[in-house]
Amino acid sequence: WKKMPDGTRIVKTRMCARGCLDRQKHLIPTRSTTATRLSQRLIVSLSVLLGFSLESWDVSGAFLKGFSFDRIKQFFDKMGIRIPQRNVVISVPATVWRHFSSMEDKALHIDIRDASSWFLQALKAIYGLGDAPLAWQLCLFEFFVVDLKGCQSQFDENFFMWFNETSCEVDALASAHVDDNNVASTPDWLSRGHLMMEKRFGKIARQTLPFTHTGLRHENLQDGGRKIHQDEFCQKLVPLGLDPTAMDERPLTKDETTVFRSILGGLLWLRLTRMDAIA
Repeated sequence: WKKMPDGTRIVKTRMCARGCLDRQKHLIPTRSTTATRLSQRLIVSLSVLLGFSLESWDVSGAFLKGFSFDRIKQFFDKMGIRIPQRNVVISVPATVWRHFSSMEDKALHIDIRDASSWFLQALKAIYGLGDAPLAWQLCLFEFFVVDLKGCQSQFDENFFMWFNETSCEVDALASAHVDDNNVASTPDWLSRGHLMMEKRFGKIARQTLPFTHTGLRHENLQDGGRKIHQDEFCQKLVPLGLDPTAMDERPLTKDETTVFRSILGGLLWLRLTRMDAIA
């Protein structure tokens, strides 16, 4: 179940490969990064200082829109990094073939009784494979830099800036966090950029403030400022349920250890917006 921006819930399902069975997993590059916390804060504060609108763009099915295995190999060959030619064959459950049988394109229609004899050969990394995040990240970076003519930050490769050719002033800002992107600019620039991104990657969910990005709520303030908070998550935290006066010096039981770790993890997550809570 996925909670949508309007509060409704939808059921999502996708086919995932078992990457742990990938025999090439130790021979391929898998490193992919996300925007730093500093970049996430900068785009919010700079959007206020520059008078920009702030939006969140979510790419639907991002990993399926990344570079193909052949394109990734070409990319690393240019860098002088040798990687093997990817060969990924997937044995899928019969349910997948039933879905294919309902498609207009008959290329993947098979007799369901012969399902165990058929396999899928992947042309690009799908969900579950270790190189899927990298394949998507490289594709997104190419779009921001080559198609949209953006400048990639030297301090965070997931932070992008666009400068006006005449005045050299900042026209737009963006931060990349896998398939979620914060983008700040004028309404006209945002509309043009969103249209170009949809032409390249298909459906792009476009949210205006207030929205939730990387688990943090972004909102406008009445004085023209912007706020990042975790109030909704904080309200869902519950007390430990243990009587501190009954606790002694004995070691914690397994269940008590689990309870303490759970609430500690919840409190540490709040540290993203409330550093004072760490004390």
